[in-house]
Amino acid sequence: MKKVQLSYGDYYDERLMKPIRKQEECVLLILELLNILLIGEVVGNEKGLIMIIVDKMSRLFCFSDNKYFSMVFPFDIDTTEGKNITYRIYDPILDIEIDNRLIALMKRMLNQIDFVKNTIDEIIEKAYFDVSSEEYTEGEVEKCFNIILRLLSMETGYIRYDYDPDHENGTLHPLYHFDVNYSSKGTYKMGINKKMEKEDFVDLLDIKTKCHYIL
Repeated sequence: MKKVQLSYGDYYDERLMKPIRKQEECVLLILELLNILLIGEVVGNEKGLIMIIVDKMSRLFCFSDNKYFSMVFPFDIDTTEGKNITYRIYDPILDIEIDNRLIALMKRMLNQIDFVKNTIDEIIEKAYFDVSSEEYTEGEVEKCFNIILRLLSMETGYIRYDYDPDHENGTLHPLYHFDVNYSSKGTYKMGINKKMEKEDFVDLLDIKTKCHYIL
């Protein structure tokens, strides 16, 4: 089993904890987490914890005081110990090592390309045109585009635990609850009766531990 834990501060808190509504936002969230791993952050005011577990399950977890979320972690990760811990992120399906340069390009592509209105050929043409001034190679554009397509087509396994006193409304919107899935047509809530600890949230999703029962 591979397990990575690191803290994050104010800079990433709002980015990581904003609600997810569509697949592109899930992909951008994964890219933000990879940035934290590869570039790091000076954590002055600790706001939360990131955990990645690659085992029989492969998931990333993000914890703040009152909100947790988890989704599939689609890559492999290696850790090198030393004066400073460094991480190597690798896509075993596409055989691509992911660095901060590729992450910056993927974020730019996701923010600029309309995957609904454009054909695949138009998307590729626009991607090459948009990054030509940044001295990205055709190979880098192709790698990033293939990674993005894979991430947009994967099952995310998104689940969010929320303590939400501002919107509490009896059994319609319980104080403690899970939001499962993210789209408005596919999401649903599951209420729980007490605060959930980080370890219990991980255990809930760990397919190697005993199952939890709803009824």
